Amino acid sequence: MRVFIIVLVLIFSLQSWTKADDISDFQIEGMSIGDSLLDYISESEIKKNKKNWFKNKKYSISTFRNFSNFSNFYDEIQIIFKTKDKNKNIEGIEANKDFVNNMEGCLKELHNVRKIVSDLFEGGNVIESEIKTFTHNGNPNIEITTVDFIFKSDDKILIQCSDDKTDQYIDGIRLSVRTKKYEYFLNYEAYK
Repeated sequence: MRVFIIVLVLIFSLQSWTKADDISDFQIEGMSIGDSLLDYISESEIKKNKKNWFKNKKYSISTFRNFSNFSNFYDEIQIIFKTKDKNKNIEGIEANKDFVNNMEGCLKELHNVRKIVSDLFEGGNVIESEIKTFTHNGNPNIEITTVDFIFKSDDKILIQCSDDKTDQYIDGIRLSVRTKKYEYFLNYEAYK
């Protein structure tokens, strides 16, 4: 029953029921790529929750865990914007739901969300990857199962389950929406 309720909440929190054409049509917590984060969260809350994870400071992340402005479905929302952008236009959204010691439940949710996203962008500008599993680059104890949706624009939606074999980190599902520029930054510039 709990999984059924989680699926229903996820369905209703992801997107309206219209077909989408590009990544900016996809919403998480009512926010889309290109929106100003300031329309949802105050400047002081953004600064208070800002993380300094990247060596390169071109982009910033504000992380909100169990934040009152959002529904209680996701355990954490991370919002990415260009550091020097005064409008704080959203370049990426990462929504995380914990699945502590429940990788089977996480993988089931991954398949449910994959179907929703696939249906939403059906016949459009998206290439859906096969589901693949790999070991995390920075930590060999973490296994990630992922499916990617790549747009003609090279923007991406990723759905991932992570499983930490040591239980040092929380297992869970991550739904990521990323612009082409932010994805490039993550892969080639963030940690240099």
